[in-house]
Amino acid sequence: MQNFDFNKALKAIQAGKPSTGTDGVLAPLIK
Repeated sequence: MQNFDFNKALKAIQAGKPSTGTDGVLAPLIK
């Protein structure tokens, strides 16, 4: 989980960005 900003991810999800997928905000957690 290095370099993963959970708050930034939450804001991105709330902004309507995809949370999964290769370009999603959770991609760093999946890889």
